[in-house]
Amino acid sequence: MQAAAAWSFYPTKSLGALGDAGAITTNDLALAEEMRHLAGRDDQLRSRRQITSRTDEIQAAVLRVKLRHLDAWLAERAAIAAAYHERLKPLGVTLDSPSLHHLYVIRVERRDGMHRYLQDNGIDSKIHWKDPLHRLDGPWTAVGGFPGAEAWCRSVLSLPCFPGLQAYEIERICDLVETFIDANPE
Repeated sequence: MQAAAAWSFYPTKSLGALGDAGAITTNDLALAEEMRHLAGRDDQLRSRRQITSRTDEIQAAVLRVKLRHLDAWLAERAAIAAAYHERLKPLGVTLDSPSLHHLYVIRVERRDGMHRYLQDNGIDSKIHWKDPLHRLDGPWTAVGGFPGAEAWCRSVLSLPCFPGLQAYEIERICDLVETFIDANPE
């Protein structure tokens, strides 16, 4: 069976480079050759489809060193997520699905207000996928509405989740989430 996967090594990912980096892996020889062709070279333009995008040697060296620590970092992220989950589950904002917890995502009704409140208190939360895919330009045609996707995009917020996050910081973040929810009942 032929397969392919694309990997992002964006700096904030679980295994992140120092800058933009990525990889494609495949056991399909023809696809591998096409990907090499599209990645191109700086000194040779092969076609208009060429993207001249690849992971340079410095990024690869950094990733190779970081890879040795990945299992420990994933375990630390899982412990951080467990602490969040224990504290936030009673508030009804946690997502109960298997995850490696590259991100710790909650779902709240007043997401934008929560985001501002956390920012005002020195917590850097993130809004990922503010717009659903059917509203973005792309090689697809959206027919009809997608109210479920739109509801998710209006309500999800990523809390800090990275190796090195301390227990007292998690407690403070959870305290702020709880305070916001208590002050803004539905």
